[in-house]
Amino acid sequence: LEGFLRDQLNNKVSEATNGFYQLTFDDLKVGLFNGELQITGLDLRPDSTVFAQCEKADTLPDVYFKIHIDTIDFKGINLTWRINYRKLHFDLFEIKKPVVELYNPYIINRNVKSPRTDNNPDDLYEMVAPFFDEVTVKKLNLEHAFVSYSMYDLITPSVYALTDVSFHAYEFVLNDNSSKSGKLLYCDNFDFTTNQEQSLLKNSQFKLNAGDIRLNTKDSLVHIAGVQLIPQKDLWDSTHIWPSNFVEAKIASVDIRGVFFTRENGENFLDARSFTILPSEIKYVLIDTLGLKKSKKTPVDTVARSNWSLFSVISPV
Repeated sequence: LEGFLRDQLNNKVSEATNGFYQLTFDDLKVGLFNGELQITGLDLRPDSTVFAQCEKADTLPDVYFKIHIDTIDFKGINLTWRINYRKLHFDLFEIKKPVVELYNPYIINRNVKSPRTDNNPDDLYEMVAPFFDEVTVKKLNLEHAFVSYSMYDLITPSVYALTDVSFHAYEFVLNDNSSKSGKLLYCDNFDFTTNQEQSLLKNSQFKLNAGDIRLNTKDSLVHIAGVQLIPQKDLWDSTHIWPSNFVEAKIASVDIRGVFFTRENGENFLDARSFTILPSEIKYVLIDTLGLKKSKKTPVDTVARSNWSLFSVISPV
């Protein structure tokens, strides 16, 4: 089984993505009698030649990713799936120190549907369907994870990020009905906590920082403490382009209670019973555009400069 996996994993990933992704790893071990599988030093990233061809032809996927993982541990595997049926189950799927980088190479316009490419499967199940009818995991752990999502913008890329976070998902199910089940992230419940201060979002307009973050779907809550919205004044100085207005804010905490996530037709929805913002200091600044002209700085309307709105900030999520 070890030999089969070593020989076939990269080939199968390449076939499933039409050659767009390559998978490599340092070592792979199978514990046949205790149902364990361990992979170390795993890298999943676009093939450089195929990527260059797609970039030149303007056919890159809407979102592509690069992944590095120190260790993946599967425990409680029903190894009999290779013999008589196509259902794969793990008691525990644990990923240690994953670095997941997602990229959107095009400016997002939610009103215009971009053409699909062969490198963009409809959902996650399409990638495992050639091998399994169903994959289930009792508990999934991501420990000390870094996740970033970079979105192309006219002036500077907009980057959403979570640094050194722990994530746990429960009763994960992936089958041909998963995308229609209404379960966000294909599981019954999930939670995550941060282990350090976060720079959640950075774009050409502002930086959004936070301290402690807790999300728990079982307890139906989202808690974010120490929120700071910081204008990008240094960037505006270096580019000599200032917005006509900006917001600067400090918020002690944001609490969302009675949270309920659903997924329909490939889109994520969030409902909540209450949304509470505790002591806050919010400044709205309207810039003297006449004074900017005298100082040889170019005032540009915020909306025209970079099509940012509250919805555009949360829409990738």
